[in-house]
Amino acid sequence: MKTVLEHRIEEGTIIIEISGKLQYNQSESVKGKLIDFIQEGKFNYIFDLSNLENIDSTGMGLFITFMNHIENKESKIYLVIKDEFIKELFEIAKLDQLFVIDTSVENVMGKLVKKENGNI
Repeated sequence: MKTVLEHRIEEGTIIIEISGKLQYNQSESVKGKLIDFIQEGKFNYIFDLSNLENIDSTGMGLFITFMNHIENKESKIYLVIKDEFIKELFEIAKLDQLFVIDTSVENVMGKLVKKENGNI
């Protein structure tokens, strides 16, 4: 199965849905597409990995590459991960210390709205 990327912008947040497999053999093409999603200005980014079936270390490294390309350091990156095994891989790699991991886009959007309103 190949990697499918879709994105949309909601309330100053860019939501990038990644489904399929995120592995070494797709990393270069995916990296280019991800970098194209970066916008100037203060945007937050949510990677919805709910439909991700498999990921390897190269795939996880793409998120670090993405983070390093964002010029506005106030922008935050959130990962939506429902699969416990994939979540555990991110935790083992200590990537949960770089990115906020949650279980749904709705949860993240709710937190962002509260944060913007000064409730967090």
